[in-house]
Amino acid sequence: MTHLSGNDILQYTLVAANTVQGVAAETGIPFLGSVCSISLTLIPVIESNHFQRDRCLRMTEEIHKSLCALGALCLGSEDTRPPEVLDQIAQYARTLQAFYSYLRAQQDLGKIRRFFKQGEIITQLEVYEREVRQAADVFSMQQGVGLSTALETQRFDAESRHQELLELLSTVSIETSSLRESSFTASRGSLSQLPASPKIFHGRDSELHDMIGILLGVRPRVAILGPGGIGKTTLAMAALHNPVVIERYNQRHFIPCESASRSADLASIMGSILGLEPSKQLTRVIVRHFAESEPTLILLDNFETPWEPLESRAGVEEFISLLADIPTLALLITMRGAERPAKVKWSRPFLPVLEPLSKEAAHQVFVDIADEPNFEDQNAFDKLLDLSGGLPLAASLLASVASFGIRRLNLEKSIMLSLGSPRISSSAHTRELLSLLCLLPAGITETELVMSQVPIIQISQSKSTLLRTSLAYIDVHGRLKTLNPIREYVRSAYPPSPSLYWPLVQHFQDLLHVWYTHQDLSSGDLVPHLGSHMGNIRELLLHGPPPNSQSEYLIVGHGLIVLLRFMRLMLIGNSGDSLMKKLPYLIEVTGNSQLRWAYTCDYLRGYIPPTVPADAERLMMDGLEYFATVQSPVEEIVTFYNAVASHAYENKINSLSSMKFSDLALSLAKRTRHFRLILDGLQTKFIISQNHGELKVAAETAREAQEIGRLLSGFEAPVWSAREAMVHVELGNLSRAFDLCEQAEAQLSRSGMKGTDKPLVILDVQADIHLRKSEYIEARKMQTRIASRTSPNLSPKYHANSLANIAFLDILTGSNEAEIRSSLDAAKAVYVFLGDPRIQLCDWVTAELYLLQGEIEQARSAFEQTASKTRDSDIRRDCLASLADPKHGMYTLLATFRWAVVYLAFSRKIRDRVSTFQAFRRLADILIRMDEEETALELLRTGLEGATELDIHRLRAECMVGMGDIMVRRGDSGQAERMYKAALPLFIAASRRKEASAVEERLGDLYQ
Repeated sequence: MTHLSGNDILQYTLVAANTVQGVAAETGIPFLGSVCSISLTLIPVIESNHFQRDRCLRMTEEIHKSLCALGALCLGSEDTRPPEVLDQIAQYARTLQAFYSYLRAQQDLGKIRRFFKQGEIITQLEVYEREVRQAADVFSMQQGVGLSTALETQRFDAESRHQELLELLSTVSIETSSLRESSFTASRGSLSQLPASPKIFHGRDSELHDMIGILLGVRPRVAILGPGGIGKTTLAMAALHNPVVIERYNQRHFIPCESASRSADLASIMGSILGLEPSKQLTRVIVRHFAESEPTLILLDNFETPWEPLESRAGVEEFISLLADIPTLALLITMRGAERPAKVKWSRPFLPVLEPLSKEAAHQVFVDIADEPNFEDQNAFDKLLDLSGGLPLAASLLASVASFGIRRLNLEKSIMLSLGSPRISSSAHTRELLSLLCLLPAGITETELVMSQVPIIQISQSKSTLLRTSLAYIDVHGRLKTLNPIREYVRSAYPPSPSLYWPLVQHFQDLLHVWYTHQDLSSGDLVPHLGSHMGNIRELLLHGPPPNSQSEYLIVGHGLIVLLRFMRLMLIGNSGDSLMKKLPYLIEVTGNSQLRWAYTCDYLRGYIPPTVPADAERLMMDGLEYFATVQSPVEEIVTFYNAVASHAYENKINSLSSMKFSDLALSLAKRTRHFRLILDGLQTKFIISQNHGELKVAAETAREAQEIGRLLSGFEAPVWSAREAMVHVELGNLSRAFDLCEQAEAQLSRSGMKGTDKPLVILDVQADIHLRKSEYIEARKMQTRIASRTSPNLSPKYHANSLANIAFLDILTGSNEAEIRSSLDAAKAVYVFLGDPRIQLCDWVTAELYLLQGEIEQARSAFEQTASKTRDSDIRRDCLASLADPKHGMYTLLATFRWAVVYLAFSRKIRDRVSTFQAFRRLADILIRMDEEETALELLRTGLEGATELDIHRLRAECMVGMGDIMVRRGDSGQAERMYKAALPLFIAASRRKEASAVEERLGDLYQ
């Protein structure tokens, strides 16, 4: 065995961690990124450590062994995502996290204090060493072939093991590349040819006409949008085969994107179709190829596949923007959904999102496949058309089922005959699989079926039979699915037995539990994976547990609680109402106190939809009595007190009560030294303090939470840095807030959580900072980044908030009113769907839009109504700011003065320095009109000092203009000129063109 020095071991481990981190990024294996990022953070600490150095180096070698085994496990096996394996990886990340925190703490003790505690330290390090070794052994045993076998049988040393890892990665890379190359080579002849023109094409003449018109125009950039099965590809192919399009574009290419997960995959597919040689600079080669070619039209089909994942979206959008910049290239994409990728100037007018076919067009699609029905079949035929929902794919598949040896167009008889066919009836397992699919509207892969251990033998064979008989199909994500009418009939006629679907319930429950237990770690693609199965989980839980089974009832109950929390993380609104209504019954039949108080706490916090009836006050009083008399786990007590504090604050029961219970919960949590409980308590205290205007307390709370977050090495520290930044924005310490955001970004990058939804809160704070400083263009860039990383389905609340803010920023900069209205309507649609009271943000922006349009009466009414009904202090503040501004002319001077006083008082109440100085400017403008120049001048000077300190461009300029106007009145044109000249570049920096022009006019008047 080769003897390696300590530095060699550290270096090998560093390389292994970086290498496996690449595997984590490529595969999305949950928690693997956290293991690597914590390992990378740990290595320099071990390198600088001199206490118990030999033990730490032994542990480093075990970490290297684990990383090699994990890399091999994730690359060499399809069975790397069972919940128990994911949990083991997450637990290992926690072990490394704890070791890192402990080692750092001991280094901070100093030699003398460490000497007196060395026995305790050695004991604890022995525990960590044992846990690290056990984890390495577990991961090695799970990898039954390849590297792990070599480790067990040949006892490789670190150097050999390291080389094995690199060879394995190289082999996998070569095999993947070869497979892709051979696949593309084998099909290059067919891929370079366009798919045939659709033989069945009805009901899309108007859309086809519009699209051909765009394609014949200058630099066409067209997105065909709509739900799955609506006929996007069929429409695109009809356009590509149109004679006038053929005449315009001799080169036309069909690029299937369903197998691409990132920009590199997309480039590989495109390069192969174009006949380009693979290279590291393939993207540049493709761009140069198109730039040097004659006019070319490319169709990127199913473009949502590479575009939807957040971690790859930026790269995909950058690639497509490079293509869009080529003047001779016409770009056509098909995408599920209603959102176009950013960074491309899509041709106007946009092609509308495709709608379902008319009944007449669906009729024609059906009869082209299955013939015209006779008189007695007409009613069944009409029912079948209704069930197709106007989707061309559904109509085609249903027609195929009906035409397969079936003359009577009766849906139930068609399916019955299909189920009774020899291919189906000869295999009970095929019918079982179809029965199971009726509870899985989102579909499922064969791998997941095997992983969940559903009791179906020969799943592959049963799947093939369903596909051949058109009772099921494979969607673009590789999932086996069946159409809704088939699913509904099978569910009614052949419902799955509990023994059939219950393993899937437990499988998804286990995955949700893994997510909930380890949600502070980088979970890779676990969250989007669970999100994509939301429809399945919902149906399975609604179907319920086996009858009279207490343990299964309890599983469903806890599953519902965790599912609700997951939905809240995903910012999914009221789609869980029907599920949550089951909880009170499950609590009653199980009598489980843990389930009862989990439900109670979520209800008091407002996490349970309000449509689920309950007496919150009764729940709160029952809980207080219960925990005062029954010995309970501290975790339950702390969680309950936090919930009571939140409920008391949210419902304005008693501000003292809310803080009292918050302090009590935090005190109990600190006694346990349970970091998660402490952070929950700090979060409750932070929210209450911030909203009560106790901003210094909120800032101190955020700093305390950051210290704990650093020990956890997860996303907590950067999130709390961003929260502290929020407080400093309100305090007017904008430079400090900006520094904290930069700190949060750096922390997030080190934590391995940069590809998650955590950066959204940082971007939101940064946008607010730029808005406060009147840097509207920069603020809009931040909000646009948020909008591009979210959607109506992915973090929809952030999406709606960003769209509403984009609309407001466009109002401030005088952008196109149609675009403003489009952003505002999109935001409203999301808020309405979610049932979210933050729709009042749209009400305020709508009032601002009325002002822009000169609709003064409507604006005043909208501002007043929104200010009176909202409970959001920011929205109320902004409504008051407009009502108090005499420039808008909504009231008499006296009435405006009253509003300005109210605005000032409210700004002082919420301790908002920026708004306080804004109020001074408004009061000064009113006083100038009332000829109270001296008082106005003092207010403007105070406002200018504050605006200069905070670097608020627009407010500085407004104060200077006000002071200049007073100087003009007093005949001091020299001072007025200096004020106007200083204000002009500030208005330009704030993108306030009208105000800048008004200042230029003032200067012109001075020179006359």
